[in-house]
Amino acid sequence: MGVVVLGAVFLVARGRGDDGPSHRARGTANLFVDPSGGSCTRHATGAGYADGAACRSFDAANDACRDGDLVLVKGGDYGDQPITGSNNRTRMCTIEAAPGENVRFRTLTTDGDWLTLRHMDSHTGETTHLGIGGCVWCDQKGGSHLVLDDVNLFGKWAAGEITGARDVTWRRSELGTKDNRDPRLCNQDDLPFRIAGSRDVVIDHDTFHPFFGEEGCYHLETFRLWDSSDGLTFSDNHFDDGRGDTSFTISSSRGGCPPERCPANKNIRLVGNYFGDKCCGYEAPDFSTGEACVGIVLAYNFFKDQTGGFQSNCTSESRDVYVGNLGFSQGGCPLDGTVTGNLWIGDTPGDCPGNRWLPGTQDDWAAYRLAPDGRHLTADSPAIDAGESELCEKYTHRVDSDGDRRSGTCDAGPDEYDAGT
Repeated sequence: MGVVVLGAVFLVARGRGDDGPSHRARGTANLFVDPSGGSCTRHATGAGYADGAACRSFDAANDACRDGDLVLVKGGDYGDQPITGSNNRTRMCTIEAAPGENVRFRTLTTDGDWLTLRHMDSHTGETTHLGIGGCVWCDQKGGSHLVLDDVNLFGKWAAGEITGARDVTWRRSELGTKDNRDPRLCNQDDLPFRIAGSRDVVIDHDTFHPFFGEEGCYHLETFRLWDSSDGLTFSDNHFDDGRGDTSFTISSSRGGCPPERCPANKNIRLVGNYFGDKCCGYEAPDFSTGEACVGIVLAYNFFKDQTGGFQSNCTSESRDVYVGNLGFSQGGCPLDGTVTGNLWIGDTPGDCPGNRWLPGTQDDWAAYRLAPDGRHLTADSPAIDAGESELCEKYTHRVDSDGDRRSGTCDAGPDEYDAGT
């Protein structure tokens, strides 16, 4: 099991099981949480809020929560909220903000199971430097079947961690602060988000705002995928064009222990993501990996930094796929394996059949004929029908990053052109 630690905040995430009920419209629940607390009484069927029956903390509600229960949290500032255990559940307990209420916490950590957190924020990273903190290198048992849904971690110092966890999803959320220009601290805040020793983690439909490093920082990464993870998926996320100076947007690497004890990550999938422009500092590829590269899938993304977004330090490769992407490439195939249906900008096509190049240079995307937002396609974009069909079905399920259906031969990149929008 594993620990989930997000943004100067330690949060929970989700498994692809039942999300549990959501009675926000009615305002009824099996349990309630409020800042003053009370008897923490569970109702077998949904009941209205009563101050004296509420729980004092998320953890107290989690201890009483049973399969399929809903916990509504009244508005307020909740400080640090550690959550442990799962009351022997085999289905989700959902803890979410009550209708119309604003729920804020400082940090939140969990090693529980079958738990969904929804509709709450931390602004701690706007004012407080916590670094990564928490149990980054410990060997603790942590959570499984966890969901973090619409839980936003704001601030230039926002940071998070998923360690030793299984079946976890973080979705429809934000990390950082829009239009941020303030720096993080060298060697302390260099990793906004770390994932290590975990299985089946999904980062889905999230928005990541720009981060900047203190002058002299050359290793600022939005995501560090540390060793020993198997099955990490980044799907339909948006990394802002904020000109942040993260060196690698997503970097997969191994830590300071030998491969037999800390094996390299495997089965990493990047599908339908938009990677915005970076600048300054140590600008580097959007995705970087090293050592044995097993089961890496880069499908229908738009990479804006270097070599079509992929830097391969692989000592060996197997089962890797690069399909339907947009980006800059200086020529040749960027990795061994299946490489097809990509539409690159660059001057030297090289030997890579099944792919196309358009004239241009990095940072000049005019040849793609994009909409003013720099991401969506226009009616005369050469990206239309530039992908393929079979792998598009397998990895995107014929749905683009906006949720629109893909038809026929898929368009290259995360957007499928729709004449009706």
